[in-house]
Amino acid sequence: MFNEFRNSICDFLNSVDLSFEETSDVFILRDRRFLIFPVPLSGFITCDSSKVFRNLAADAENELYEGYDIFYLYEDRWRSAGDLCKSRILTASVRFRSVFARKCSIISGGGSSEKIKRFINAYHSYGYVKSRYLFALRTGEGTVAAASFSSPRPIIRDMEDSSRVRFLSYEWTRFAVLPGVRVAGGMGKLLNAFICSLRAEHGAIPMEIMTYSDNEWSCGRSYGKLGFKYVSDRAPVKYYVNAGTFERIPQRRFQSSLFAENPEGKYYAITNMGSRKYILPVL
Repeated sequence: MFNEFRNSICDFLNSVDLSFEETSDVFILRDRRFLIFPVPLSGFITCDSSKVFRNLAADAENELYEGYDIFYLYEDRWRSAGDLCKSRILTASVRFRSVFARKCSIISGGGSSEKIKRFINAYHSYGYVKSRYLFALRTGEGTVAAASFSSPRPIIRDMEDSSRVRFLSYEWTRFAVLPGVRVAGGMGKLLNAFICSLRAEHGAIPMEIMTYSDNEWSCGRSYGKLGFKYVSDRAPVKYYVNAGTFERIPQRRFQSSLFAENPEGKYYAITNMGSRKYILPVL
């Protein structure tokens, strides 16, 4: 099964004429400084899932790969969301149609909400999640990127001058891009649109936006460029993967649903790569 998985990745890379080196653990796109670590479902059966995570984490810290972007390509993702995975690889390897955010118009809320939800559901690896604020970028051809943000949560922060300040904390819940497209400046333009809407709603009170970068897909570099500060790591999460559909089911749902019993061979118990938390003060 693992060989079939690896071979399908090789076939794809060859089909788009990407130059790569293959080792027993990783595909190296050296000229693009990009690594693809295949994570087979079988690895979570034959050994403890935490061991899989530790081995991959050690690979990622290898000094030979310093400065490389890393994509942990889980087999269930490849089989259930192959187009999104391929788009991620093509984007990292500079094989995409470039669109400039400054030439896009912003749409949000109202009659656009359902369209934005459908876009995120189609093009984000985890689909749409309930959010209060929805924004998208459109060209004459249609929507090319979208973002969603949560309702506020009051939180008290300790400041450097020892004062304690009440913030309204929002979460950037989703960011999705049309496959095969790179929207230059897209994240920044959507973020600025959201901040402008907050200013119009609340004035100059202290606010912050927090978000997570998924370690399977990225190292969070894009958030750093937008001014977000790294805060902490979030531990890996356990999922059960349906062996037929490759759907991921969070452990908490698996245990409390009709899937509480696990017929042998029907589900794989896997662990994702965790995530990084970032915060952007909006003072």
